[in-house]
Amino acid sequence: IHDDGAGAVFGVGVHAEHDKGALRELSSSWDLLSQSAFTEDRVRRGPGGDRFEHFLPLPLSPAHLARALPSIQASLIQLSRDPSASTLYTPPFRPAMATKILPKLLASLHKPLQSAPLCRRATDRVLFAHRQLHWTLLAMADRHPAINAECQRLVQAGVDGQLPLPSAPVTPRGPQHTPLEALGALLLCDAAEGYSALLPNVLRSILHGTKGNAILLFRRNALALRMLQIQLHLLGKRDLSSFAASAGVPSEEELSAFHGTCKEVMELKDWKAFCSRLPDVQTEAVMAVVAEFAS
Repeated sequence: IHDDGAGAVFGVGVHAEHDKGALRELSSSWDLLSQSAFTEDRVRRGPGGDRFEHFLPLPLSPAHLARALPSIQASLIQLSRDPSASTLYTPPFRPAMATKILPKLLASLHKPLQSAPLCRRATDRVLFAHRQLHWTLLAMADRHPAINAECQRLVQAGVDGQLPLPSAPVTPRGPQHTPLEALGALLLCDAAEGYSALLPNVLRSILHGTKGNAILLFRRNALALRMLQIQLHLLGKRDLSSFAASAGVPSEEELSAFHGTCKEVMELKDWKAFCSRLPDVQTEAVMAVVAEFAS
C-alpha cells in the first residue's frame, strides 16, 4: 500500500466467536480493507465470503502505524468486550486487552495452512500476517510497558499448566487462553527458553480430544508447532526499528524458506522426524507427551 499521508487507515476484518460471554476464538482472512469501508460502507464480508464483525488496523508502515495506533487501541477494546454487554459504556484500554487479543490471532494463523496442496500464496499471507501482528504487539508494548509484564504472566501460566485445553468450558472470568496462544506472548519474552518450557503443554493442548487418521493428524499438529517455531526462532526476535525499516514485510528469502519448511513438515511421517528438525527441543519431552495420546 502506498501511504500518501492522506489520513486513510487500513487493516483487516476479524471474526470473533464467543461462548457464554467469553471470547473463544478469533480469525481473519487477512484481506486488506480500509477503515472507511468498514465503518461507512458497512463491509462485513471478505472477497472469499468470510464474515467479520470487527476491524483491526495493521501497522503497514511507520507513518501508517503512527496514524493507526489510536484505532488499533480502540479495536482491541471492542474485541475484548462481551457481546452481550451494554454498548453505552466503553471501558478504558487495559494492557491485558492486547495480550487477550493478539496471541489469539497469532495462534489462529496455522489453520489456513492445514489444507493441501500447500500453496505459496497461503504461506506468504500467513507470514505477512504474523509480522504485522508482531509489530502491533511491540508497538502497543512500547506505548503501554505493562503489556510486557502481561506477556510474561501469560507465558508462565502456560508453563505451569494453568491454561485450559481448547475443549474446556470457558467462563467470562476464567482463563481465556490456551497454551498454543501463550506462544504468541513469547514475542515479548525469552523465546528460546519459553518455547522449550511451553512445548509439552502446547502439545497436550492441540492433541487433546483429537481423533482420526494418524498421519493426517500428525501433519496438522506438527505444522502448527513448526510454523510457530520458525517464526519465533529462525526469523529471529525483532524490535520496532527493524519493523520500521522493512515495513513489516518479509523478504523473498524468508518467504521462500518459510514455504519450503511448511512443505517439509507436510511430508514428515512421525513425531521423531519432526523432533529432528527442532534442535532446541528435547525429543524425549515431545515423545513422552505424544505417548500419552497414543495409548
